[in-house]
Amino acid sequence: MWKASNFFYTRIKLAAALGVELNMIDFFLCLIYNSLTDMKTLKELRLENELSIIDLASKAGVSFGTIVRIERGLPAKSVTKRKIAKALHKRPSDIDFNLSYKLP
Repeated sequence: MWKASNFFYTRIKLAAALGVELNMIDFFLCLIYNSLTDMKTLKELRLENELSIIDLASKAGVSFGTIVRIERGLPAKSVTKRKIAKALHKRPSDIDFNLSYKLP
């Protein structure tokens, strides 16, 4: 059975074995994940809707800084995700709030 703790421990072991920082492992895992999913990042959806960060923040009822932090890959509260998704006429599960890296 797959366990989250095994995954995190494996990332650390892989980084040590390759002699790279953990954030590089995370970057490549994000690239692999993004190649396997059709989910779009918040920034991609915002730009598709021709919204500035200020426009989206206003529409969602959250701060400018909140949008900036989420687009940089920092975590967001569930209630914030719901507000942003509603402003974009999406479900929270349709938006990739967790990853900031996308394939070119």
